[in-house]
Amino acid sequence: MRANLLERRLEMVKLRSSGFPLSYTVNNLARKYEVSTRAVYKDYQNRKTWLKGILEMKDPETFFLGLLARHEEIYKKAAFEHLKADNSSARVGALNLMRNINKDFVEMVVLQGFSKDLGEIEEKLREMGKLETSADTTANRLH
Repeated sequence: MRANLLERRLEMVKLRSSGFPLSYTVNNLARKYEVSTRAVYKDYQNRKTWLKGILEMKDPETFFLGLLARHEEIYKKAAFEHLKADNSSARVGALNLMRNINKDFVEMVVLQGFSKDLGEIEEKLREMGKLETSADTTANRLH
């Protein structure tokens, strides 16, 4: 069961980073993994709690650069659609998509920076002796 959840979340990240709308992603994953759309929406809403784990499973740098490339490609397509749109609704829709792409990008950059900063902080605390390793914690509990 955990494997399905992990696989579903990984696929959610791939679909969203490829530019698929949330509604399409939710319906597609709910059907594929035989869960309710509500469960998939809840996963999306709580992504801050599990996204870091997904990023750590892969090489974070490669994963981040792949997402960055996809975001840039989607943004270019949205900008092109905005320029060639023949009515104001289409132009507004393209601008909205561009705005959402920028929001997703900022969130992605913050998460990437946060994971790097957290690792550096933990390392410095270990060097200073202010952060116990799991072996130290276990030894202290036994005494």
